[in-house]
Amino acid sequence: MHWAALLGLIGCTGCLHDAGPPAAPAEAAGALRYTATIEGAPTTAVAELAERSLLTFRLQARGARNRVSLLRRVKHDEARLEGLLRSQGHYTPAVTSDVGFPPDGPADVTFVLHPGPAYTLREHALVFDSPVTVRLPQFDAGALGSPVGAAARARPIVRAEEAVVTALHGEGYPYAAYLGRDGLADPDTETVTVTSTFAPGPFAVFGPVRFVGLETVREPYLLTYRSWEERSPLDRRALDTYQERLMATELFRTVSVRIPGEAPAGNGPVTLPVVVTAEEGPRRRFEAGARYDTDLGPAGRASWRHRNVFGANESLQVQMQVGRVKQGAALDMRKPQFRRPGQELAGKLDVARTDDHAFDARTATGSVGLTRRLTPRWAIGLGGFVEVSTIDEPVGTIDASLVGVAASATYDATDRALDPTTGHRLEFEAVPVAGRLDDRRVTFGRIDARGSIYRPVGARARHVAAVRARAAMVVSKDLESVPATRRLYAGGGGSVRGYAKSSVGPLGPDGTPTGGRSLLELEAEFRIRVGEDFGIVPFVAAGIVSEDTVPDGLSGVQAAVGIGARYFSRVGPIRVDLAVPLHARALDDSFAVYASIGQAF
Repeated sequence: MHWAALLGLIGCTGCLHDAGPPAAPAEAAGALRYTATIEGAPTTAVAELAERSLLTFRLQARGARNRVSLLRRVKHDEARLEGLLRSQGHYTPAVTSDVGFPPDGPADVTFVLHPGPAYTLREHALVFDSPVTVRLPQFDAGALGSPVGAAARARPIVRAEEAVVTALHGEGYPYAAYLGRDGLADPDTETVTVTSTFAPGPFAVFGPVRFVGLETVREPYLLTYRSWEERSPLDRRALDTYQERLMATELFRTVSVRIPGEAPAGNGPVTLPVVVTAEEGPRRRFEAGARYDTDLGPAGRASWRHRNVFGANESLQVQMQVGRVKQGAALDMRKPQFRRPGQELAGKLDVARTDDHAFDARTATGSVGLTRRLTPRWAIGLGGFVEVSTIDEPVGTIDASLVGVAASATYDATDRALDPTTGHRLEFEAVPVAGRLDDRRVTFGRIDARGSIYRPVGARARHVAAVRARAAMVVSKDLESVPATRRLYAGGGGSVRGYAKSSVGPLGPDGTPTGGRSLLELEAEFRIRVGEDFGIVPFVAAGIVSEDTVPDGLSGVQAAVGIGARYFSRVGPIRVDLAVPLHARALDDSFAVYASIGQAF
């Protein structure tokens, strides 16, 4: 049996680099024009990858400086084509080229490929260069994606090697490294045997955490974000997660979580300290924002926030809101990691005056609650509130005193908060309430479910299809047993665009919206990216509000269509939407305009 050394496997993976579509610069004055083709490619994918990668094709629009320059370019790409074929498992390739210079017209370049047989990867052995005192994880190259028994393509072989190093880093071998690869090809059987060698380094366990650079933040608070215990096998992924969690607290400008850069001598076990180097950010922050809706007019908000009040990231925030419809102030206090990791205690006092299409009210609300994050996507909450209000309705003035409990669950699998492009969100809330309306005792409960889904569209996922739905219900003796501030309303910039805020649904004798005890909303957008900074968003929305706990059919549905423009700024998409109601009534304008930061949903 004749064995040949496997050449090119280590270096040929770079031939797989997809440089994307070639730039199309203007042809230089006096440049030599030419056309280029490929013959004999084993697959269409190989031909397409070559055309995206080779200089002869990428610079074709520019032309060549002269004949010598073109010939040099072609010769360079012959070698790259051979490497590309090896990366696809063809280990005895031959590439020739033919360059013709006709007297009239462009030069003609033809690459002729003779790939030879596609070799099969017979075996991929994973070996380690030194003994260890702790048992290594067991690895199987095929289970890691290496193409054992199939064409010996370079990319999955390299990915399997990377998977070994990543697994070692997570199993107590933080200094594990890939050393190299040897291969032998057998032309008689057209098979390849590959041996990849790794240096595992010493086995290590987590040691104590040491903080550098802290000024006001207390160390015990930061330690609650660890995902490991001391003396457990060291996992580099846990270090990265810890760094991400510390940055997410918004307490720091920079955070670095590291172990010693050089491996200690020996095979272990060794105990490694973890050093957290941090630079604290400002503790106080002022923010302001504005929006405009044609039905609500301009509105502005401002907030002052003090972080890390007592050294454990407690936050105190004062908020102010001023607009034609609502004016108010709120005091918000939050304590993260309350008694256990992932749990937050929040308290809020909110005083507001509302002059809505449906009612006028002066309200004071105090609330306190716990939110617990079960997983990175799931969170649950439980809290209570007390609310007193004076409500001016067409029937007269009502004094309301309410106490309630709110239970919630949220699921967020989207990729971004302000501009999601993939994933979905779900929210559910149940709120039983008891209290008094003037001299009457009332009890009622509200159930509210919302969801949205986002799907990228197109080859580069530049466009997004988005759909939002909401269903809510208030269970009560009748509509009058629910104060106007706690009824269900639809319409406006955050609901069914095109209709004035709270105006969708039944109207009273004077044309004022009465609100309801059931609500359904459905909205869809197609977010079209135009260039890098702008977008166009056609949308359609519909909603129904009923005084009954369940809508009696769909006869009361009110729909709207519209189109919006987006500017994708650093702080998030700035949107301007124009919506037209399809079932306009006397109180509805012929169109509505909304402007704010962030997508509509």
